[in-house]
Amino acid sequence: MTWTFCRLIEDQIHYPFSLDELRAEGIALGDRVDPRGLAKLGVHHVHIDPLPAPQIGYVVSTDTAPTLRAGFWVLGHTLEPLPEAPARAQAIVAMQAWAENFTGQFIAKYSRAEQLSFDRQEAMAQAYLAGTASDAQVRSLTIQAETKGVSLTERATVITAKAALFGDISDYTAGLRSRLEDQIAGAEVAQLQAILDAAAVKATQTAAQLMASK
Repeated sequence: MTWTFCRLIEDQIHYPFSLDELRAEGIALGDRVDPRGLAKLGVHHVHIDPLPAPQIGYVVSTDTAPTLRAGFWVLGHTLEPLPEAPARAQAIVAMQAWAENFTGQFIAKYSRAEQLSFDRQEAMAQAYLAGTASDAQVRSLTIQAETKGVSLTERATVITAKAALFGDISDYTAGLRSRLEDQIAGAEVAQLQAILDAAAVKATQTAAQLMASK
């Protein structure tokens, strides 16, 4: 728990309050501070609430003074809505970051160099399956197939299947991002987090369906 102190003087809350202020008044506190003894001086422990979970379109504001809850003094926090324009801008940034992470999870296991070769590998595999591969493409595919311990056809089929999956996910994410931009533009601040949360759930379900279909 995180504690501070407040002091009540003539029904006025003085916060934050330091025990050093009591010592400055010549009050001896000793090594151990007794809460009941402090209460007689109007001094009370204040528990600081945990910060609320971040929410799109809102900023956290810490209360300026504690309040009494069920016999305990507590300093709380309040989620205050941003004006519509910055709230929507915040939602757009969050949506773009989420989309990047969402698509990125499907290629995270591949090195940067391999990611840069995806288009070349797809063209190579498609050409081989179509019977139009160049000598260089066949050589490249052969290296992969022999290293993997499979036939050229098997390797080319796997490459094209993965490329199709990545393409589907990319296309879905692009469409979703466009739809979300429209929804965010017309939403109230209180709706923004729910819009993004619902999209994330739906996208996860759709991605699982796409992967299962390949």
